[in-house]
Amino acid sequence: MRDLLPPEGPYDGRERARLNANRIRMRRADARRRIARQTPQDGARQAAVILISVPDWAATMTVERLLSAVAYIGPVKARSLASTSAETPIAELHPSTRAAIAHRLVHAAAGLHGRRVHSHQSNRAQARLALERANHVRLARAGAIAEIKTAPSTGAAAARLCELLLDTGREACLDGLVLRKLIEAIPRAGRERALELLAELKMNRSTQLGALSAARARQLATAIRSRFYTPQLPPAASAPAQRPPALSRAA
Repeated sequence: MRDLLPPEGPYDGRERARLNANRIRMRRADARRRIARQTPQDGARQAAVILISVPDWAATMTVERLLSAVAYIGPVKARSLASTSAETPIAELHPSTRAAIAHRLVHAAAGLHGRRVHSHQSNRAQARLALERANHVRLARAGAIAEIKTAPSTGAAAARLCELLLDTGREACLDGLVLRKLIEAIPRAGRERALELLAELKMNRSTQLGALSAARARQLATAIRSRFYTPQLPPAASAPAQRPPALSRAA
């Protein structure tokens, strides 16, 4: 069994150094997470304690790295508070210098009164809510275009588009629809006819539905009706067949 073990020597020292480096990295990451989750005032006080006490895992940590973990204290503010000692390891600073930086940090965090750090759960809830809203917008816009595309005729599709243009009570998310895509949804309209229609009215190809004023919306609806909408006329009543004149008995 002893022959299967690695030989003693420099390998043991390298392994211990690797494990110690991993331990230091984990302690620093954990400290930065705990500081970031707190309010700016509490996080600044905790960072000040680390600055003054200098635990072994923070000895070679730079001042900027520690200060930037405080909420609302970014790298620029951290370098301003640390002055010329931003890139200096904490253990190499004089105790009076560390105490002065800690005092400036606590004083700067006190000016951030009223700000609070959102937890990871609230961030996830906000992200979920934003995703639900984005899905609702995509579905609503796709449904509006599909309603025009699936119309039984070109005239019916044009009529539906005109109703959408003139509807002042439509959902706000539909205001982001591009007019060119709405016109292209009309059967047999196509991209070229849509661009030609918009050019005649001096409208940009990227103009959105919400950018139209009421007058411009009526103007576009009138142009769409005149170009695509042909109302179906009822079939003309056929004239009654005329009977041939009856022959007289005398004949």
